Amino acid sequence: GDTLIVRNGTYTGNNNNIIGVPSGTAEAYTKVYAENDWGVTLNEVTAHEDDHPIEVYGDYIEIRGFKLTGNGVTTSCMLYGNYIKIIRCASDGVTHGSGAAFNANGNYQLFEECYAWGGSRYTFRTAHSSAQYVIFRRCVGRWDYSHVDEPTAVFANYECPNVYFQNCIAIDAKDIREDWDYEYDGLMSFLTPNGADETHMIGCIALNNEAAGYYFDDSPVTDNTLTNCVAWDCKDGGQKDAGEGYNSWLFYSRPYETGDVTVDKCTFGVSDLGEGLRFRSNGDMTRTLTNSIVYGVTLDDGNYAVSEIEVEDYNCYYGNTGNRDYSGTGGNNDICAANANAINPLLADLLYLTRIESGGTLKTAGTDGGQIGAEIIKKIGVSGTLYGEPGWNETTNVDLWPFPNENEMKEDMGSFYKSAGQIYTGSPEMDGARGFAASGTGIYDGPITLTSYIWEYLGNECPPEICNYNVTEIICIDSDGDGYNQSQSGCGTADCNDTNSSIYPGAIEICGNGIDEDCDGSDLNCTEDITSPIISDITATPSTTSATINWITDEAATSIVEYGLTTSYGDNVAVLSLVLSHLVSLTGLQSSTTYHYRVLSDDSAGNEAVSGDGVFTTTVETGGDDGEDSGGSSGGGSSGGGSSSAECVLTNAYWSVVSAREGEEVLLTVEGEDCEGEGIDLFVIWEADLIGDDSVNNNPASINFLDGQAVSTWTVEYQDDFFGNPEYYF
Repeated sequence: GDTLIVRNGTYTGNNNNIIGVPSGTAEAYTKVYAENDWGVTLNEVTAHEDDHPIEVYGDYIEIRGFKLTGNGVTTSCMLYGNYIKIIRCASDGVTHGSGAAFNANGNYQLFEECYAWGGSRYTFRTAHSSAQYVIFRRCVGRWDYSHVDEPTAVFANYECPNVYFQNCIAIDAKDIREDWDYEYDGLMSFLTPNGADETHMIGCIALNNEAAGYYFDDSPVTDNTLTNCVAWDCKDGGQKDAGEGYNSWLFYSRPYETGDVTVDKCTFGVSDLGEGLRFRSNGDMTRTLTNSIVYGVTLDDGNYAVSEIEVEDYNCYYGNTGNRDYSGTGGNNDICAANANAINPLLADLLYLTRIESGGTLKTAGTDGGQIGAEIIKKIGVSGTLYGEPGWNETTNVDLWPFPNENEMKEDMGSFYKSAGQIYTGSPEMDGARGFAASGTGIYDGPITLTSYIWEYLGNECPPEICNYNVTEIICIDSDGDGYNQSQSGCGTADCNDTNSSIYPGAIEICGNGIDEDCDGSDLNCTEDITSPIISDITATPSTTSATINWITDEAATSIVEYGLTTSYGDNVAVLSLVLSHLVSLTGLQSSTTYHYRVLSDDSAGNEAVSGDGVFTTTVETGGDDGEDSGGSSGGGSSGGGSSSAECVLTNAYWSVVSAREGEEVLLTVEGEDCEGEGIDLFVIWEADLIGDDSVNNNPASINFLDGQAVSTWTVEYQDDFFGNPEYYF
């Protein structure tokens, strides 16, 4: 029940092992921790194959934070007891016999956020039928070489029931030996041989392995599942001889007797040796493949991309060559082929191996409107929980990416190196700085990490919310609520006075009041302003009995429109507020009539600008009695049912807020009388395309009246125009 802290450092020698830890209790585990995770290395130097850097016989024990290495041991971490947790430990593999880096040999054991690489027959394994209720959670393995001419694997469950692999990754495994001669040799990413009942792989990834992907083998096998998993580029590393042994299938099951095998919501892609997916049965079992993608399996004639399925439904097959066994039943057995143009999932749906894109066809094309393909986004299993404990197998709300401990993994695996003749013979050199452990820059323009490598494997830039490692949360303070923040990095243009909402960069300057409203460093001197505003971009938008006149000025000014049937005008509408973007509505006009107009603007110093003459023509009036009976009285009586001839008159318009930040959505409400069902065209008065800004997006072109109002939603954009003013303002 005590906690032992081992100081950081490297401990070399046969006696520097973690062996003989006394048992704790369910209420108080005995804990052996490194001072810091990954801070302690146990370097076993014995040549005795039965010694292990970590060897546990007791119960209720937790070991955390150690790196294990050895020269001659068969297994780095061997667990015989029950209720044992191995957290954040690492091993460079073993150098003798057919052992494993991490080996479960008891009940209720947990390996969480561990990783292993280097030389071993297995990196993570359960022992032969002597363990059950074992969880491998968020572990990463890379197989580099072995010492035996026998089947090898990154993750393996031998005969043990109720074993779970959650968010585990087998990656960049490489077969470097050229002299294998064992008839049934082969390399697997995930292997369950010899009747491993109730093996469940959830949210796992097998990527870029010279190995088979997922392999269920031998009898009896009962109720094994593969859910939400990925196998991609698992090929070319299978048997060396002509025997019928292991091969590079993306998925393979070979149960001989009773028991079901279910594959659901998985993503399989790219294989060119053996078969793509193969389900075999010599007994009473159900082989099910649903809601999954099979892509780019290139095979010789005689092999099958997918074969011997009993139930196949809601799958997507694309780009596969060779034969295919269509023996499976199901009403929707090929969603992608059913599309008129055939759906290539890599064009829009499957941009990243870890998810299916929202809005794509496959996102909702599966069973009960669910998705087709894997979704590996959140952590599976509450950290530290054993089988049966609360949350032990739930999909949590905790983000899986960036993947835990990926920097430590890359440093350790990338520095691994073996030369020909060292440990093994007749093989080329082995460099660990490959795949995700290689140096270089990712597509997202940052260093390659385990996360960026997996997310960018299909050639698309890692999303910023996943790979933006260097961004820290920025809290911007805007005390006066004018949309401009105090001087902080990443918060945009600073406010020169954050206690007064009328003072901010680009505000309208009032001359002679001693206040610097626009934050340009000085007040405007009224006596110095003798320049009239410059008027530009005048537009007139007429309707039947009204018109809207728009223009802009290079400085804040009033808005006046003079209009009439001749150049003498005679009528005018004036808006005396000082603005840069001007809008004046003219009402009570005659339909189908040509009007002359001009615009005038005075700045705060009284300097006047006057435009030239312009013309517009109101539109023809529509509606009224068309001579048809519309459902009212048929003769001589009261009202009929004809449409109203009342003119729609706009009475008011306003935004939902007085200020907003870029990217927020705001509402524009227009009110009117007799406007029910009428439409209003909307447009942007100023858009800074002229100086290289992006175009206005996601803003409506028109809105219709309902209950006296027409309401539209706009996305706020800020971009200085030529004169330091925003594109939209309120």
